Amino acid sequence: MKLLDEIRRRKVLQGAVAYAVAGWLLIQLAIAFEDSLELPQYVDRWTTIIVLAGFPVAVLISWFFDVSLTGISFTKKETSKERKVSSYPSPPKNKAAPKHSIAVLPFSDMSQQQDQEYLGDGVAEEILNALVKVTPLKVSGRTSSFSFKGKGRDIQDIGRELNVANVLEGSVRKQGDRVRITAQLIKSSDGFHIWSETYDGELNDIFELQDRIAKSIVHALEIALEVDKIRLVAKKTSDLEAYEYFLRGRKLAYKQDGAGVLAEAIGYLQRAVELDPEFSDAWSMLSSAHFWVLEHSVAKNWQDHINEGSRAARRAFDLEKTRFHTYGAMYTVDLMEGHFGDALDRLTQGLAAEPQLPSSKLFLGVNLAAIGLVEEGSTIISEALEQDPRSASLVMVSGHPLWANGEVEKAKAAYLKGFELGYYGGGIAHAWLLSNVVGAAEAIRFFNDHFSDMGPIVKKQLRNPLLRFGFIEGVFKKRAWCRWVISKVLERQLRSQDRPPSTDLTLGLLYAGDARLFLDALRNKPHPYMSSPLMHLWLPTPESKSVRMHPDFPKFANDIGLVKAWQTYGWPKQIRPYPGTDGSNLQFTVS
Repeated sequence: MKLLDEIRRRKVLQGAVAYAVAGWLLIQLAIAFEDSLELPQYVDRWTTIIVLAGFPVAVLISWFFDVSLTGISFTKKETSKERKVSSYPSPPKNKAAPKHSIAVLPFSDMSQQQDQEYLGDGVAEEILNALVKVTPLKVSGRTSSFSFKGKGRDIQDIGRELNVANVLEGSVRKQGDRVRITAQLIKSSDGFHIWSETYDGELNDIFELQDRIAKSIVHALEIALEVDKIRLVAKKTSDLEAYEYFLRGRKLAYKQDGAGVLAEAIGYLQRAVELDPEFSDAWSMLSSAHFWVLEHSVAKNWQDHINEGSRAARRAFDLEKTRFHTYGAMYTVDLMEGHFGDALDRLTQGLAAEPQLPSSKLFLGVNLAAIGLVEEGSTIISEALEQDPRSASLVMVSGHPLWANGEVEKAKAAYLKGFELGYYGGGIAHAWLLSNVVGAAEAIRFFNDHFSDMGPIVKKQLRNPLLRFGFIEGVFKKRAWCRWVISKVLERQLRSQDRPPSTDLTLGLLYAGDARLFLDALRNKPHPYMSSPLMHLWLPTPESKSVRMHPDFPKFANDIGLVKAWQTYGWPKQIRPYPGTDGSNLQFTVS
């Protein structure tokens, strides 16, 4: 591995590829001109021999020398400072955890066959969602709490990392129609057990048992709230078989990546809604699973998933209008139909329904940043991060408004932390920032050093060294001819009926500097995560500005509902309505 690292550092592969390309072109020229210039027949043969003989020399030169536009110099020895680029910033020390704060860990599966993990996760999530309703209580988000699953971390470590004073853990065992749930509340500072209890009952009583556990926690934490008079855990369905299918499907859907994972999740969730057509949670999760297929799977029937996802979302919303998850489902439908302003309205309504949910804050903050209100969006995202500090995607995406607002070092730290937590998009974002702020060389070094961690999509598309060379030259060095090639390749994918809409397709066009196709992709192939490329519009890069200054941008902004959103929530500093107007009829300036 050390040899491979040294080969990457000395850019031997890039040198070899560049020589191979140049040599191939030279041979083709020799063949082409041999007849037209009446050259001796041995010219093309000797050209080929010389090119082949020069290959090992080119490799040696790449090993010992750095060749650039500024000249030729010896490759410097690696220093500890250079290697530091591969390390991640240490998290800041947490302030004192609030007394009324808690993380709910996944409950262990205590069944003999060890096949009820989905039930343990489901019970923990229901209790977590119930505790979120208790206003004085700060509850760590699901993503962060569940990220410790199977890692054997000490309760005190978990408490410090999530900045919570208490941790709930437990176990579940189902046997026939009976279920046993054991729960214990632990003080994270010293591991002291505040409260512990075992609940036995019929499976029909599962919602009642979960409600009793949530209320016991509120009492144990001495929160002044008369919870006995209210219901914290609602009965989601009367059909226990449907509930079991829902839990199985939800667990798989959360995984997102993996061969057949989402297809299997959709099967379980479809069965749940068939057994209970009034099960709004199952309809909402079914909608999400269909939409996630576009980004996380290879599906030629992607339009069917959009149609089915939209149908499921509408059904969920018809059944339930007091929960954020149904507003979130309809938000995606609005995005897919090109109504960004309506989508943002859905989120504000959902936040009003469940203001304590980290996900409701996250969605709103991200989408405010997407319309250019980067300061407001960043503030709300920061609030969500306090509850969900280990959500890799949330940590990464927080970097976009920070960079747009000029806080470059904080943006770099956010991208790196998201990358460290497992969100490969953070690595790409960090490399893109480096290429624009520090320089191409630093971006390329980071990209090559961490290529193996860049995620399956990037590794699959750039596994060919020649393609990776073209990507590096076009995206980081911004070579015009490489960008032209990238744009042509992506345009073909954009026009293909077999290629589903996705973030990597849209952002690839932005990185290639093709403003026209970037706008075309967002307008004609919208996707569930389109707030991410929209957030890039406000970054201080030449590519982002070229999109805003493109002649088609004002009409694009009006067509997808950005103007409607600006009229409702406020105008970004780069967009201003004409004096005396509200910006309708394209009456606004762009900078």
